[in-house]
Amino acid sequence: MNTLYDSILAHQDPTQVEGLSRFFKTGKGQYGEGDKFLGIKVPVIREVVKQCWQDTSFEDLETCLTSEYHEMRMATLLALVQIFKHAKKDIALQQQCVDFYLAHTPYINNWDLVDLSCYELLGTWLLDKNRTSTYPYTEDGQKQFTIDLIAKLKQHSLVKGLFWWWPEDNGNKKVTNSWRNAALYNHNTVQPWPAFYELKNFATESSGLQGIEAEKKSNSDKWYTIDGRRLGSEPSKSGIYINNGKKKIVR
Repeated sequence: MNTLYDSILAHQDPTQVEGLSRFFKTGKGQYGEGDKFLGIKVPVIREVVKQCWQDTSFEDLETCLTSEYHEMRMATLLALVQIFKHAKKDIALQQQCVDFYLAHTPYINNWDLVDLSCYELLGTWLLDKNRTSTYPYTEDGQKQFTIDLIAKLKQHSLVKGLFWWWPEDNGNKKVTNSWRNAALYNHNTVQPWPAFYELKNFATESSGLQGIEAEKKSNSDKWYTIDGRRLGSEPSKSGIYINNGKKKIVR
């Protein structure tokens, strides 16, 4: 008996399916195209996992993670995280969790599934491991990381757009501080880091990255932040904005 699978199915709510499908962009040509939902909110999924993870085998996880339903895959990853966390000094079991995760990445196929699992599993696992083969915290390292990341993303037909979470520095941070704040835009010099120019290699008609320009401020009053928030007036702070449908660097 697969308790996790049965419990998730028992909480499906058809009235929520349309909203979740719209939120996760499952329409034709969108990043979540073809994904299916049971209509279960995240707090409910977490509660089910809390009750079931200890009775869930790797065979059960296999069944759940290969499901066509988004919530089932989410529940699987949350359960896997719990198994990994509670393994503590059982290195063999933790290794099994990591191997299982890496062997099933095609099913970890939406941003929320990555967000709730990757750092909990792979991040924690790598904390005390040899990471000398990773990218150095330098401008060249960031550029190579960006090149390799874009090459990987272009292999996936459903990846239609690219958004960098840190389009500019927060305060006076440097690219060498850490990858958590590895911006593409230098706050002090008002110039992009070299890695920024690699984004053009991802550009397609649907990516919206063709129009990156460095221009003087425009007189238009229709300004937006890079994440789509409408500004009340022309921005005074240096940064990357959207003005008249184009991405512009305000100096």
